[in-house]
Amino acid sequence: MKHFIKPLSVLLCLILMLGVFAAASAAEAYVMGDADGNGNVEIVDATVVMRVMAYLVTDTDGSIAKRCNINGNGMDITSATWIQRYLAEMDIPYPVGQPVTEAPTQKPTRDYELPPV
Repeated sequence: MKHFIKPLSVLLCLILMLGVFAAASAAEAYVMGDADGNGNVEIVDATVVMRVMAYLVTDTDGSIAKRCNINGNGMDITSATWIQRYLAEMDIPYPVGQPVTEAPTQKPTRDYELPPV
C-alpha cells in the first residue's frame, strides 16, 4: 500500500496543476470590444472607451485597453468608432464582438477601405 501513496500523490498534484493552468488560460479569453467586461459588446463599451480616453475613468489594470485594442495599435478613440460601427451593423475589418484568446495582430481580418465621406 505504501508503494502507491507517492505515485498517487504525484498524479493528484499533476491533475490539480492542470486544472489551475486550464483556469488561467480560460481567464485570458475575452470578447473584442467589450470594454466593461460583461461578455457583450454594447454602446456602453464605446462610452467607456471614450471616458478612458478623456481621463474620466482610470483603467488601473489595463483590462479595458486590452479588450479594446481593436486594430492592434492600442486603444484609442478609433476603438470607440469601431465599436459603434459594429453595433450599427456596418462593415468593419476587425473581429469586434468575437472571442479572443491571444493578442490582436495589427492587421485587419480582411482588406478594407473607408467609404467616401
